[in-house]
Amino acid sequence: KPPLPPGAKVCIVEGNPKDSSQFTMRILLPANYIIPVHTHPVDERVTVIMGLVNLGFGDKVDSTLAKKLVAGCFYLNPSGVKHFLYTGNNTAVIQISTTGPWGINMVDDPKKEK
Repeated sequence: KPPLPPGAKVCIVEGNPKDSSQFTMRILLPANYIIPVHTHPVDERVTVIMGLVNLGFGDKVDSTLAKKLVAGCFYLNPSGVKHFLYTGNNTAVIQISTTGPWGINMVDDPKKEK
């Protein structure tokens, strides 16, 4: 289970994100949900399945940097690139399909050792 903020629900559709093979997972994001600035160790291919998400790139969550993506939109998060995601007033479902091993590294994670 990825270390996302509380409230998201994750379903592994196929494969294992921890292995170095192809996998697909879906994540249900509730309304007013924010995934703070983070990176991934591999390129992440994402499709918005339901609802609307706001995606931005940068060192902090900034709505002026975010682009609205509706159901059917696809985007690529290159490995190591800082980005953030939030839902606003709607529930959304995203699907991630890529090759592992996958992970999520929060940029300012207070639990992370310095």
